[in-house]
Amino acid sequence: MTRSRFVALAGWLACASSGCTSTGVGNPGVSSLQLSIVNDNADNVDAGLEPSDGGGSGGMGADGGLADAAAGAPSEAGATAASDAGAAGTASEPSLPQAAIAHAIIVLGELRFQPCDASVGTVFTVPGPFVVDLKEKTTTPELSVIDGTPSGYCGIDAPLAPASSPAALAGKSVFFDGYRADGTFFLVYANMVGTLRLRATPGTAWKGTAKPPLFFWALRPRRWLAPSELDSAEVTAYDTHQRAIVIDIEQHPALYLAIRMRLAGVSTLYADVNGNGVFDDADRRAVVGLGDGNAD
Repeated sequence: MTRSRFVALAGWLACASSGCTSTGVGNPGVSSLQLSIVNDNADNVDAGLEPSDGGGSGGMGADGGLADAAAGAPSEAGATAASDAGAAGTASEPSLPQAAIAHAIIVLGELRFQPCDASVGTVFTVPGPFVVDLKEKTTTPELSVIDGTPSGYCGIDAPLAPASSPAALAGKSVFFDGYRADGTFFLVYANMVGTLRLRATPGTAWKGTAKPPLFFWALRPRRWLAPSELDSAEVTAYDTHQRAIVIDIEQHPALYLAIRMRLAGVSTLYADVNGNGVFDDADRRAVVGLGDGNAD
C-alpha cells in the first residue's frame, strides 16, 4: 500500500469513527437477535480459553433469552477449534502489545446464520460486504437485526470478500499492520480468501426473542501474530522510505496462512448478560460460541 492510499484510508477511518456511518442495529422483529463484532483487547484472556471461574461452560437459559439447550448442537470438535488455531496469544506465547497494532480491518462478504436443526429452520443470510474496523470499533454498514428461527442458531459462516469502498481498501479483504518491538513496520494488505466460522458451544443455541438479545463476536487481532513470529520474519525493502515485513502468500506464506486461520480461530462469542449493550467483564462468563480455525 502506498502512502497516498494510507492517507485516503485514514480519512475514511476518521469519518467512520466520528459518526459518518451508523454502527447501530435495525428495528427488531417479533423473534430476533442482534450481533455486534468487537475487539477483545484484554491482556488476561488467552485465545479460545474460557474464564477461569468456569462460567463459559454454557449459555444463558431460556428465561434469559440468550442461549438454550438445543438438539443438533455442535460436537466437541468445534469447542476445541480455537486452541488448534496456532500458538499466538496462548499461555506459552504472549500476545502483541496493544500499541503494536495500527490497523486491524477485515471485510466480510455476508453473514450466514446456521440453524441448529435444518429441518425446522433455514440459513439466514445478512448480505454485505461489511467493513469491520476493530481498532475504531466500527462495522460499516450497520449490522441489521437477525430474524430468529425455531431451533435457534448454532453457527455463523462469514466469508471474507474484497471491499468495494473506501477506494484505498478496494479489492482487499484484510488490512492489518503495526510495528514490532524494534520499530520495524509489518503489513498484511491483501485479498485474503476464506470463511470465518463460529460455532455454538455444546448444548447451546442462539435464540431470538421479542426483545432481541445481543451477542458479542469478539475478535483478537493481538493474537493474529506472535511477537516471536515477527522477530524471526525477514525484513525487505518497502516503499522508498523504509524496510518492512510484508506478509503475503509469496513472501511469508506460513505467517499469511496462520493469520488466515486465526482471524476466527482465536475468536469467541459472548452473550450480553447484563443487557447494557457494552462488551464487558460480566459478559466473559457467558461463552456461547467459539471460533473455528478452519477457514477453507
